[in-house]
Amino acid sequence: MRQVHVDEDLSGKTLTGPAQQSLFLRCNLKGTVFVGAWEGADYIGCTGAADWRQAQVYASYWRGGDISGSQYPADIGWLHHDPVADIIRQGLGAFSLAIQQAMEEVAAGVWHNYIGGSWRPSAEAAIPPMKEGKTLDDVESQTYAKAWRTLFQDYPNLARAFGALEKDIVAGQLVLPPTSLTSTILWPDGEKVQLDAQVLPSELSRYALARWAEGEVKPGHHAHVWTILPMRVQPLPAPDSWLKSRVGGY
Repeated sequence: MRQVHVDEDLSGKTLTGPAQQSLFLRCNLKGTVFVGAWEGADYIGCTGAADWRQAQVYASYWRGGDISGSQYPADIGWLHHDPVADIIRQGLGAFSLAIQQAMEEVAAGVWHNYIGGSWRPSAEAAIPPMKEGKTLDDVESQTYAKAWRTLFQDYPNLARAFGALEKDIVAGQLVLPPTSLTSTILWPDGEKVQLDAQVLPSELSRYALARWAEGEVKPGHHAHVWTILPMRVQPLPAPDSWLKSRVGGY
């Protein structure tokens, strides 16, 4: 059952799902342990290092606040911002100072940088020798690449994403992240509604925004909001299609 927590002190508590698409707004999550099914949950403006290692967090959404020092499940998706930046910062101490600086630059470019920020296209930041015109195959470049692979070795999705980044670098096909604050949900029958990240329902959650969008069209239309910043939305054939037909990265 979905849960809504607003301005609550949940520090030290163990929260057990299933509770998909729950909302945690400006909550203290220091020492909070999440167990079970929490897919699609929103953590907005929350603070404190939480433990999600025993939770299913597919399609969850972290925005604002400070969750530094948190612990994440091995299958965390590569499209997240703050969790990925946190993982980078927690692990960079194992490497040389030069590599630490490169990793911190990438983390800083992702942390709270929801519009246009992404660690994958940051090829030159991740591998500084490339700024000097060196190729990925260069020995110095490979020193950095090996460090990134080591950093992500406990997170298979992040490791695969870095492997894909390496291939994209070689192919010269880096894809920039979306930056739009608006998007239109278009259903197969022509029904549509436009969403604007600057005009939101009173409940600041993706769940509430999706329900609002469904209310703007004829009954029987379903939608999912992947992210609000940037705006990524999708029409659905059924209410739980977002969970059953999973998309990589989330």
